Amino acid sequence: MTRSTNSGPPPLSRRVAQMKRPRYVRNAWFGIRYVLGSHSITYPILRYAPAPYARVIVEKDMDACIEGLPRSANTFGGWAFLEQNPDVRLAHHMHVPMQTLRAVRLGVPCVVLIRRPLGNLTSLVIAGENDLSHDLAFRIYIDYYRRMVPIRERIAICTFVEVLEDPSVIARRLNTAYGTAFAAAPMSEATKRDIVARLERNERNMRSRPGHGTVPNRYKDELKPRVLEALSRHPLLPRAEAAYATLAEAAQ
Repeated sequence: MTRSTNSGPPPLSRRVAQMKRPRYVRNAWFGIRYVLGSHSITYPILRYAPAPYARVIVEKDMDACIEGLPRSANTFGGWAFLEQNPDVRLAHHMHVPMQTLRAVRLGVPCVVLIRRPLGNLTSLVIAGENDLSHDLAFRIYIDYYRRMVPIRERIAICTFVEVLEDPSVIARRLNTAYGTAFAAAPMSEATKRDIVARLERNERNMRSRPGHGTVPNRYKDELKPRVLEALSRHPLLPRAEAAYATLAEAAQ
């Protein structure tokens, strides 16, 4: 996983990604990328997507895979995992079903990070500057979680809350599920604060949009009540909650 601390200008692909896009473009890309990543034939196309959309596709010789939908503590959990296991070859941040399904097929230890729908989708919509279709976000959430159910006994699962409380839970769940020996000592509050500080510096250096950063800020705090209220009234919320509950039962 790349952890940038470069104070220079972000790469051109990152600057293009940060440009304001019409609502229909943002939603089209979000939906198309997910569809591509949902099928074995089209999934490999994503390796050619420009950064920051091209993350790390899982390969047979990798040591571990950390996956989940966006805004599920993927970045914090991944950085914390590498803090304790710096030499691990890690697949991460694809946010599509085939990444996990491929990890299972290749025998690569894989953990899926899950988060309750209201918290997850509120953060996701804010990251999309409130342009992301609520209906599309809910449908992708439900589809992703349902695709994880058939393989839930073959992967490790951690909840968003667990990762924030002690991100070493990722390594412990992997060790339990796969018999691996990743470093998994409980992480101190000081180390967690240091990781958050580095995330904040990285976001400033990369000039991330205020809603897109992984760390809380005033912009997100101001937008959150309105987005949360709208999502809480969406008719697909009960189905999303049920999909989450099924996976959460396996995260023990």
